This record gives sequence, structure tokens and C-alpha cells, in this order.
Amino acid sequence: MRLVLHIGTEKTGTTALQVWMHENTQALRQQGVWYAQSLGLPNNRAISVMSRASDQVEDGFHFFGLSSPEAHEAFVRQRTAAFREDVETARAAGAHTFVISNEHCQSRLRTPEMVARLGALVKPLFDEIEVVVFLRPQVDKAQSLASTGSRVGLHISKDFLKKVRPRQASYNYLDLLERWANEFGREAVTPVAFKRRPSPVAFFKEHLNLDPEAEYIPDRRVNQTLDYRVVALMNIIVGEENTGRARDLPGVYRKFFIDEIPAEQPLTLSRHEAQQIQARFDEHNRELAEAWPQIGPSDLTPDWARYPEVGTFDKLGDAELTEPLRYIFGRFNGELAMSRARVKLWESREAEAGGDWDAAVDAMSQALSQLSVARQVPVMENWAGEQYSHYENRRADLEARARRPEPEPGAGAETSPGSPVDPASGAPARRSDLGGDDGEDSGSRRRGLLLRGFVSRR
Repeated sequence: MRLVLHIGTEKTGTTALQVWMHENTQALRQQGVWYAQSLGLPNNRAISVMSRASDQVEDGFHFFGLSSPEAHEAFVRQRTAAFREDVETARAAGAHTFVISNEHCQSRLRTPEMVARLGALVKPLFDEIEVVVFLRPQVDKAQSLASTGSRVGLHISKDFLKKVRPRQASYNYLDLLERWANEFGREAVTPVAFKRRPSPVAFFKEHLNLDPEAEYIPDRRVNQTLDYRVVALMNIIVGEENTGRARDLPGVYRKFFIDEIPAEQPLTLSRHEAQQIQARFDEHNRELAEAWPQIGPSDLTPDWARYPEVGTFDKLGDAELTEPLRYIFGRFNGELAMSRARVKLWESREAEAGGDWDAAVDAMSQALSQLSVARQVPVMENWAGEQYSHYENRRADLEARARRPEPEPGAGAETSPGSPVDPASGAPARRSDLGGDDGEDSGSRRRGLLLRGFVSRR
């Protein structure tokens, strides 16, 4: 069985590819292609963590909750066993190609020893190994990484761009290719020009000889460039001292619908600045093209038309934050209103189960008031409006049932086996169409489980 090891690089559509592979697992298996299941999903991130020594801690250790060398060693043993079983399962299923995708193999495995650990893990299990790596112009990658850095809690400024130099491992493509070629053989490494092949999904469909007519879940773009005003807001939240590896601020304080706010003014360098940065790599890229003819000089030359005359990096310090703040506050208030509406829905169901029809109707009226608030948020308008009609129908049903006269005790009302009966009168209980698990006790229990932490507001 053949292994195709996709190692990035970062900011070349890796996440989109991994999500597509994961979501289309069954379609791929039907064609003899097996996407790794034992190394983390959708990103096979465990493979890079397994390939580092226990004292070479990086953020992947924290991602998997590895707080000591002993924990890392146990992690490696457990994951190695699971990986071997995964490979055997793929082989038994008739797979001819096994795929691993993790961009941290490029950015975290920076020494020959780290790559050798990965080699020792995979070489005994496969008949053939190919390492695929996408390369894009360094300044393009740096500009994209700035948005990623903001997402993970780094303070972004012009200082971020000072590190964009050939000696920095993330941008040193020549050392990258040589490091992996030394371990797996030069013929096993396939560099791909991202400028020519900007869709890894489309590339791998061809490279793996996948059926173009098969039904696949479509790929989608993720981790796109942020609006510079969102980055400026993130800078305020995380603080100026958060410029390196430390990310002490919990995610709950910085994940404020960051990827939903429209990037009307993306974070960009000016054309002149971008050209200055890319010029640092002229000699390095010439050497790369000579050593690896699959990558031509033009493949690492940016499309300068994509860079504006005036960039937005210089505006980070005095950005106008009105629009992103309006979006955030509106969205938060809409989400809060939706949560309160759900609380009132459960209160209504509990009141109904207990026969308190007035309280059930009142709770639904309060729920509708909260949905009216949510409908004012543009991004939530359609969904909240749809819920509003369902809630209105329920309130009308409750009002109609509340107006029904109580049956006289012993009036001969018929009941079917299992129908709820009023214990006081023996007559059929008046309830709406609650399910079998929606009785009074279970309603209280579920409300406690699902809505813990919400405060009832009448």
C-alpha cells in the first residue's frame, strides 16, 4: 500500500483539504483511498506531535493535553498502536493508498531528527511513500499567516513582518525540501506550486486518480483573511505583550464570531511593502529553482495586482471599530435572546405538563418577545423568523386548549390505554402533543441538564 503524506505548507489550503477528505471518507474508500482516522480529525495533527521528542514541547502538546514527558511518551505509544491498526484496517478493506495530511509536519518538524522519527513510524508500514508539499510566494504566506496569528491570540503589527526572512524556518523552502528528501529520498518528494495549483482538493482529485463524476461533499474555503479592523480589535483584547508563543488569554475572550464578520477591508500589505519583503527571498528562490526544477522562478513571484497601492497594516493602530463592534454586540444580543427564548419554551412545557395553562401561555409569550429581539439581527433574521412562526403556533395551540371546558368527573369521557389522566378527577388530562419523555419529572431533569447556567428572566 502506498502512503501519500501531505505536509503543507501552512496557508496553502490545508484545512480545506483536510475537511474535504474527512467529510468524503466513504466516497474515498469506495475508490481505494483511505484517509487516516487515528491521527486526529480532520487534521491529522497527532503525527507531528508523535514525531517530536518528549522535551520538545510545542502547542500541539497542549492541544492533546500532554503536560509532562511521561504523558507524551504514553501518547506516542497509544497513537502508534492505533495508527498501525488503522493501516491494517485500510489494507484489509482493499485500500491501495493511505493519506495523511498535517501542515505542522512542515512548521513543527524543523530538524532532521524529527523527520527521522516520522520516517521510522511510517516506513515499515508502506510499500511506497510520497511526500507532497505546496509552496507559495513567501510574502503571500506571511500576509495570510498574520490573520491566522490574530485568530490564535497574537498581537499583530509591522513587527510580525520583520521575521519574514529566508533564515526563518517557516519560509525556508529549500531547507524544508532537502530535509524531507534526505529522509525519504529525493524522488519521493513532490513540490507543488500553489500559484499554479491553488486548490489542493482539485490537485488531489487528479493526483489520486479519483472519479471526477463521483458524488462528493463540496469543499469550502476556511481560515480566510480577516478584516483589518477585526485584527485591531483582537490586538486590544490580547494586549501588546502577546507577540510570541504565549497565548494565555482563554479563547472565550477572543473568539467573538471572528470568522463571520465580513472582511470588507482585508488585512493587507501595500504593494511596495510586499515587494520589499519578497525581495529578501530572491537569491533563496533562485537556488530553490535550480535544485528543484518542479518549482520555477515565476512560481514564487506574487501576483502584484492583488496588493493595493495603500495597505491596511499601517491602520491597525488607529482603526475605526464601529462596524465590527456593531456586528459583535448585535450577534451576542441575538444569541442571548435565542437562548432566553429556549428557556421560556422549556418553562412552557413544564407548566403544560403540570396543567398550569396560563403559565404555559405566558412563557410562550415571553419566548416570542425574545425571538422578536433576535429577528432584529440581520444574520439571524431568517432563522429566528422561522422559529417565531413555530412558537406562535404553539402558543395558539395552548390558548385553544386552555379554553376547553373541564370535563365533569365521571362524565364517561373515553380514554385510550396509556392516555394521561388527571389524578384528581379521573378525566383525560389536557396536554398538548408532548412526547413520551416529556413528562413533568423528565422535563425538569432535561432543563437542568441543558440549561444549567441560564437565569430565568420574566
